[in-house]
Amino acid sequence: MSRKILEPLRQFRIDKDLTQQEIADKIGVRRVKYTKIELGYTEPDLAFIRNFQRAFNLPAGEIERIFIYPECSDTETQRAI
Repeated sequence: MSRKILEPLRQFRIDKDLTQQEIADKIGVRRVKYTKIELGYTEPDLAFIRNFQRAFNLPAGEIERIFIYPECSDTETQRAI
């Protein structure tokens, strides 16, 4: 089983100067769950993504960049939408 690290998610956390525990608390999940998602061991479910979006008041485009098309360029993302 290959895992896909969500680098945009990790970078978002670092840019906000938050720990994994702080992010988990903000979105209402256990730190273990958040860590598994960030490291690519578990894929985020829709509830996780929605809670993340609400907690940080992010527009849909930012959520797509972090969770849906993390390995695509902006041009590829725009074509896929």
